[in-house]
Amino acid sequence: MDAHYIAPPHSYARPMWRGLRRIGIKPITMPPPLAAREIQARPGTPGLAPIALAGEARICPGPMVYTRGEAMSVIIASKTIGSLEDCGIIAVSGESRTSILYLKLILDRIGAKQRVEHTPHTSARELLARAPCALLLGDEALKARVVYKVVEDLGLLAKKVLGVNPVFAATMVHPGARCPGRLGKYKPQPSPLDPAKTSARTGIPLHEAERYHKTIRLDYNPAELAKALHVLGIKPATRPGGAPG
Repeated sequence: MDAHYIAPPHSYARPMWRGLRRIGIKPITMPPPLAAREIQARPGTPGLAPIALAGEARICPGPMVYTRGEAMSVIIASKTIGSLEDCGIIAVSGESRTSILYLKLILDRIGAKQRVEHTPHTSARELLARAPCALLLGDEALKARVVYKVVEDLGLLAKKVLGVNPVFAATMVHPGARCPGRLGKYKPQPSPLDPAKTSARTGIPLHEAERYHKTIRLDYNPAELAKALHVLGIKPATRPGGAPG
């Protein structure tokens, strides 16, 4: 197993890790924004990166992260506020590149007055110390569902307001590199043990963890990807797949 893939560390990615190993690719875990930097630094190594960065890298067939509505792990949360209209300020982290694009576009479409405040923090506690509401991702969002109020699910908002199934991340390589051929054989490999592990790791009830793993899609879906890129106004650096253009 000499090939590598930069994969996310979050609970939803377990079927992705297994799917990659099944085709002889070793996953190296790191958050998607850091993955994007590594892709630029290591031209031969593919990885999962936010589609907001598609203008800087080549999109390849391979793992994606998207939903067909509810996301569960991409949420706006608050200690006390129950509606988006009352948020005023929404704190966001640098880890939220694509989610921030969706959020800003949604706020613009609905004519909302909320201000998005960028911070260096990623934890719910730190973000909610800066603003009454926060955009949370991954396992941090799942943990927050147990402690805080879920104001909105960004997946449901994107579906309702933008009319798109939100794609958050896709497989990318350095813009001067070719897409690894074996990634075309990738398929996520779910396990019946995944929900129990996610429940133990994040504190969400088992039935919610089961719903979560059915909600998050990790397969390659070029049609959904194209729609999301169009809605967000992102032009990929190159055509997906193939040789450098």
